[in-house]
Amino acid sequence: MRFHPAIFMILGLLVLEAHLLAKDAPVARQRVLVISTPSKADPRFLKQQSLLAPRSAAFRERELVVKVKSGEFHIALIGKDGHVAFSSREPVTQGEIFARIDAMPMRRDEIHQQQKHQKAD
Repeated sequence: MRFHPAIFMILGLLVLEAHLLAKDAPVARQRVLVISTPSKADPRFLKQQSLLAPRSAAFRERELVVKVKSGEFHIALIGKDGHVAFSSREPVTQGEIFARIDAMPMRRDEIHQQQKHQKAD
């Protein structure tokens, strides 16, 4: 299969825009899940919405916010440091997103600090 160079340019622009959106995160530097969709009626977007519970305690614990923007369907997970940790052209489960976050060095440090704090109490 041969890909047209414009596809790579579009993907690069999406990643750059996701990176810039992450810089707009609140001062606390949150992780950002950017979901691009051509419309809110897009079947992939609807499926992605059904796979997420963004108001859950697990989202707050991981300091993860969701931003929706218009464009071709694409998901990008932006770490607190602003790097693109994961991207997909297909909907992904909440569990997969959390597993990616929990594998990040900064998140592992956060978990370690929480455990250390709980033992001190």
